[in-house]
Amino acid sequence: MSIARVFPSPLRAPAPAQPFVAATTGQRCEVKYWATEAQAAALLQQAHDHMDIDPYCLNGPQRNTSVYLDSPNRTFYEMHRTGAVLRYKLRVRTYDNPNGPAFLEVKCKAKSTTMKQRTTVTQEVGRAIVAGQIDAVQHLPRTSALNDFEFLYHRHLVAPTLTVSAWRVALASRGDGGMFRLTFDRDIRYQHPRPGPLQGHPKGWVPVDLTERSGRPDLKVLIEMKFVQAMPAWVAPAIGELRLRPTAFSKYVCAMGQDLAENDFSRSTDPFDDREDD
Repeated sequence: MSIARVFPSPLRAPAPAQPFVAATTGQRCEVKYWATEAQAAALLQQAHDHMDIDPYCLNGPQRNTSVYLDSPNRTFYEMHRTGAVLRYKLRVRTYDNPNGPAFLEVKCKAKSTTMKQRTTVTQEVGRAIVAGQIDAVQHLPRTSALNDFEFLYHRHLVAPTLTVSAWRVALASRGDGGMFRLTFDRDIRYQHPRPGPLQGHPKGWVPVDLTERSGRPDLKVLIEMKFVQAMPAWVAPAIGELRLRPTAFSKYVCAMGQDLAENDFSRSTDPFDDREDD
């Protein structure tokens, strides 16, 4: 499935040679579960027999941070909240390293299939995109992923709406090129976007209330399973044995819902307004 089949970009171009990316970046299926710390530890122990820790997580969890872009009417948020058949997310993602790359990402979900496309850029370009300077991508090689990002950016007149972050441990299946990916997310939080680092401001974070979403205060770990063809045979018995609770949790949607509930609509619509909320 290509995003272009839904909203064709005005420009199409063959993708140049790219460095290796995870096999699950592209078309894939995703399932999510809530877990207690004990359940998560047990699943991680089983996974070690079949999977390798992501190289970036060898020293412990890695924090990923995404600046989500949305229309003035929060089109992408409403697509997810109302359960639309086709749902999009547009974001600029970074990881722990303030000198590392940024990624311009488009996610499109059609029924049970997810398409994720990403373009690797510098954090300087990422900050420019968040600041509304889409021309910062004009010097980049034209690819389908970049065309789709730019097309949705213009079509929906997007601006930064929320920065969402989580600590993540990631693993990839062994021996098949990483066709199955398993992630454990903790400490999910958000803040309003402001000028400066894409990783957010240290004192600006608000924890996402997971208890309201998971239904139990001890379900604090979000587990995601991403696969291209099918989950490995060991996974289903592990899910049943550990009695993991399935969920359709979306970090952006839940963080936005919480923010809207906790803040009145008199707050400035300027995403870079530095005034404190009342």
